[in-house]
Amino acid sequence: MPENSDMEEVKKKLDGLLGIVQQKKEESQSSGTPWGWITAAIAAILAFVGLAFAAYDAWKKGRELAKLKHEADAMEEARIQAEIAAKLTTEEQIQKSQLLVAEQFSKQVEQLKEQIRSIEQERKDLHSKIDKVTSWVDVDNLK
Repeated sequence: MPENSDMEEVKKKLDGLLGIVQQKKEESQSSGTPWGWITAAIAAILAFVGLAFAAYDAWKKGRELAKLKHEADAMEEARIQAEIAAKLTTEEQIQKSQLLVAEQFSKQVEQLKEQIRSIEQERKDLHSKIDKVTSWVDVDNLK
């Protein structure tokens, strides 16, 4: 389920787009150029679909981000447990193997953190695109 802030942003943008449609309709009525309610409805639906795809993509990235953060936390905990096990054992060979395991977990955690940073940036870019929607051209650029 998308976060409340994501849904609120989408609702704000949809309201803005529907306002643009209403403005176009009023302009057409005053100028006499055709902008029928069917055209306005189709334009609004297309704008909504564009925003829905962008919001869904941001939501998907959010889920992936949460999964990676959980995995990184689990790896970090496993690293800590391996270090503790190494400190508690008296056998040198077991101690070395536990420290090696801890080092491997540490490397995996760093890789996961890099993936997390990348996905956070992608998600931030998606939200930025959604926030910049002010015209039909911007809606077309969301795809």
